[in-house]
Amino acid sequence: MPWWVDVAYVAGTVVVFVLFDLFGKWVDKL
Repeated sequence: MPWWVDVAYVAGTVVVFVLFDLFGKWVDKL
């Protein structure tokens, strides 16, 4: 597999984790 597949997978995982964390903080404010 090309190297960018691993980079995209790691970046996607980090983005999902950050979005989930921000969503959790947003829910706490409600």
